[in-house]
Order: sequence, then C-alpha cells, then structure tokens
Amino acid sequence: MRKVLVILPTYNERDNIRTVIDAIFKVGRQLTATTFSVLVVDDNSPDGTAKIVRELQKSQSRLSVITGSKKGLGKAYLRGFRHALKRGAYDIFIMMDADLSHDPAAIPQLIRSLDKGNDYAIGSRYVNGGSVPDWPIMRVLLSRAANWLTRRLIGVREIRDMTSGFKAIRVTAMRRISLADIKASGYFFQVNLLYEFWRHNLRISEVPITFTDRHFGTSKLRLTDVVEFIYRVSKLKK
Repeated sequence: MRKVLVILPTYNERDNIRTVIDAIFKVGRQLTATTFSVLVVDDNSPDGTAKIVRELQKSQSRLSVITGSKKGLGKAYLRGFRHALKRGAYDIFIMMDADLSHDPAAIPQLIRSLDKGNDYAIGSRYVNGGSVPDWPIMRVLLSRAANWLTRRLIGVREIRDMTSGFKAIRVTAMRRISLADIKASGYFFQVNLLYEFWRHNLRISEVPITFTDRHFGTSKLRLTDVVEFIYRVSKLKK
C-alpha cells in the first residue's frame, strides 16, 4: 500500500481549510492501493485555523497538525518535512497551498508522473496545457519574467515553472538531499528546493495545471519575500 502525505502550510486559512482537507481525502478515496494522510503546518494562525483542524481530527484519523511561530513559507515546509520524515513511513509528499488555488483533483496526475520514474513532479502553469485564467496580463508577464530570469541565473534552463508551489516528491529522493542546505524562509523556498533536486541529478518533470486565485482570505506574499527572492536568486549558485 502506497502512503501519500499532503503537507499544507497555513496562516489564517479558516475559511478554506475544511474545504481543502475534504477535497484531498475525496481524491485519496478514488485511488487504489493508496492511503492519504494530511499534515497541516500552522504558523499559530490568530484566526483559529489549527483549532478547526483539531475538530476535524475527531472524525479523520489520518489528519494531523503541528504549530509553530510564523517564520515564512519555507520554514513551515521544512518543519513539516522534518516532522514527517521522523514520524512516518511515507512514499510520497504532496506540497500544495491551502487556499484552493491548487486543485486537489490534479494530485493523481502528479502521482502518475512519479509512477513513470520521476522523483519530483511540478504542477506547472507554464507548460502546454497549464494556465492562470484569473490573472491579469501584467501579472502573467511579471511571473513569466521572474521565471525566465531565475532559470538563467541559476542555470536550470529546462524547467518552465520554477516558482510553482504544487508538487509531488518521492520521499526516497528527498532523503538524498540535505534540508540544511535550504536557507530560504519565504517564497524563494520553492526555487531553493527545486535547485537541490536538480543539482543532485534527480529526475524532475512538469505536469500542466490550472492555477486559480484564492476565493477567501488574503495573499501571504510580503515585501520581504520579494527582497529575499531577488537576493537569493543571485546567490544560489555561488
């Protein structure tokens, strides 16, 4: 039986967390020979996100939550990875946002990519079949420009969507990289993690997804994340 763990970093997601967890477990029930678990990594959300998750645990035995201080998306994921690597014998980690911008229905496509022999499957907005239908043209252009610049600065030319936060990772492959080498705390974490897999010659693929904007809550992107992104992308290969 293959074991999949979906890791959801959260901060003030009370309006979305029930819906996304229910959708993930619904997908899991549709896959044969696969068990799904969900780990919520909550940054002490003042809106009570973790409390809602603990209520849901009463009826869902494969749901867990850990909490900690708010130090950025990257630190939350690293906390979740380390917790999972110590506590569970999982085969696949799924990384995704908790705000419903990543459709849980696309998870089987990412898993199938790993079944084909890949180690790291990216839910990509920028390969054929991928899209960002809710975005204005200027936001699309800025995102594509950031990806283009990042690819050239760090030398990963073959990946179209460097900054995607929706992905499936083979746990045996993750154990081959050093999480200690990942220094990013904010959104640059996505690039930092991808780069570690790339430089270890692990197999990376892209699967087209449709990315939609959140319906509830506000974006967590901060000015400090932008500054960190610009700084770290220029330093990553050095």
